Amino acid sequence: MPNHRRMVASHPSRSRPDTVEGMARRFLRFLLPSGLLLAVVLLVRRTVHLREELCHVVPSRDPWPPITEGGRTEPLEATPEVTREEPAAWLAPVDGACPPTHPIKAKEASGIYQPPGMVNYNRTRPDRCYAEESAAQADGFTKAKR
Repeated sequence: MPNHRRMVASHPSRSRPDTVEGMARRFLRFLLPSGLLLAVVLLVRRTVHLREELCHVVPSRDPWPPITEGGRTEPLEATPEVTREEPAAWLAPVDGACPPTHPIKAKEASGIYQPPGMVNYNRTRPDRCYAEESAAQADGFTKAKR
């Protein structure tokens, strides 16, 4: 019968912890994963720091130099522009109905428009409402046949 009391260590590396092989195993088991974890943490910190630098805006008192014309050194004075608002070519429907100022109904899916008085005008749910037929035609819609 074999004597089991003689076998003290169950694994060879446990019986000789001071060997080169045991030290290499310890390095691979503990130090290498720790080093990889440290490298990942440092890369994440660096990435976050670089993103913060990109988002950081430094305020400036005069971001653009004045525009000069013909050797003049003083900036040109801004003249107020007169803007004239033109009526919108089309409006979005309100609660599925066109406003009285824009009675022409247009469907984008079919590409047709219907002025008041057409057969299916009352049951059409518009995507756009136009004031004039020419505006609907300019946007690429065609008039319904009936």
